[in-house]
Amino acid sequence: MARAKVSRKSTSIDMTAMCDVAFLLLTFFILSAKPKVQDPLPTDIPASTTIEALPESDFSTMLVAQGKVFFSVEGADVRLETLKGMAAQYNLTFTPDEEKAFQSLDAVGVSIVSLKAI
Repeated sequence: MARAKVSRKSTSIDMTAMCDVAFLLLTFFILSAKPKVQDPLPTDIPASTTIEALPESDFSTMLVAQGKVFFSVEGADVRLETLKGMAAQYNLTFTPDEEKAFQSLDAVGVSIVSLKAI
């Protein structure tokens, strides 16, 4: 007995709609994603930390990261006394204008030799 011939149909499928949906999804995810912001300097938190309230004024902070030290003193009078102590220790002299300018700085991240230039 003879086999029945199956009529062959076109195997072509219209992919236009699927490509449209794929590009719409891709565009949505690209535009809605937030890029990861890199930290200026990576810092490691110490293993032992305590949770205590910091005073509102007259305190200092020190950050050591990648061989650099960033030092900050809160309180203009404490900052001036710190500058005078550093000047006495490293045999430097500062004019009253330089002392006034140092009092207005928030943080210092330079070597002691180039401190006068700030």
